[in-house]
Amino acid sequence: MVSQHQHTQSTTPASCGSSFNPYHYSAAADAACGLSVFPREKAARLSDGGMSYYYNVDGLQTVYNVPPKGFDFTTASSAELKRYDIPAKPTNPKALADWNNMLSNLHLVTPPPFIAVSKMTSYTASSSTWSGWEAYSSSNSAYTTAEINYVEPTLYSSSCSSNAESSWTGIGGDPHGSPLAQDGTAAGNALVGVGQHQSWSEVLPQQTGMVAQSVSATPGQQFIAYTGYTGGSNFTFYLDNVYTGYGTTFTVTANGYYGATADFIIERPSNSGVPTNLSNFGTWTVNYAWVNGTNSPLGNFSNGPATMYDSSGNVMASSAGLYSGDAFDVTQQLCS
Repeated sequence: MVSQHQHTQSTTPASCGSSFNPYHYSAAADAACGLSVFPREKAARLSDGGMSYYYNVDGLQTVYNVPPKGFDFTTASSAELKRYDIPAKPTNPKALADWNNMLSNLHLVTPPPFIAVSKMTSYTASSSTWSGWEAYSSSNSAYTTAEINYVEPTLYSSSCSSNAESSWTGIGGDPHGSPLAQDGTAAGNALVGVGQHQSWSEVLPQQTGMVAQSVSATPGQQFIAYTGYTGGSNFTFYLDNVYTGYGTTFTVTANGYYGATADFIIERPSNSGVPTNLSNFGTWTVNYAWVNGTNSPLGNFSNGPATMYDSSGNVMASSAGLYSGDAFDVTQQLCS
């Protein structure tokens, strides 16, 4: 089993109202900072020697399956890929090359002894918080997967001393209030209970905030996030730091699905319902955005950009045109 982070039993963070990785502290320390913590309920061995780890996070069953040592994802069968929540092998040559590169150095981490839910949320489908690109449809079941490969933002000095950003992909959420499943990364000094460039997931409206995951991104390097709806009440998630090879996959059993949008977004997240100032990320580069499978670029579907505005109508962040059918950039212009 591979673990990216040491799960220490330290005292509480220097400041409970700032960014910190909850898995560098004990469950008691996180709870003392007001985070919700959910202990592992059980672990069970799989038939091939892998392990399943079970949690109940905000009332939703969450299962991480970790393969045995030496497991080769690139030669695994379709059934084995499904067992470990890995996106299906594509047939398109370019997509296949990207898929092989993604999996050739992948090491799924062993999940921590508890799962922590931060005080941050990243879900308000609004021109005041979202920028990026969306696929949209009149059908509530049009989209079942969304996958994004982006360059993890490097944050620069800002005229807003307190700021944050979250980069993610997901299904649903637009219009605001519709069910949303999403995962990605976040950074900035206005985060509470999420580490710098730490990955996270959310299934809304059931979960109360960003669910911190024990994989982090590397600024300036590729990161992959994937959200998939597998039918019934199940969503699968895939988070992968391509640079380090550390990743995590898991399944969440939820209570709602809304597939009218597939989202590829950089956002200013919210703390207790109030949007933070937007971090100065310069330009966020999306290398590819795929919808309904790794053979299907965003440009194959009805799509459009999302632009972030401040309360006076000034542009805070905007997207350049979609190029190569699946890539785009977002440029930050204002922080508040």
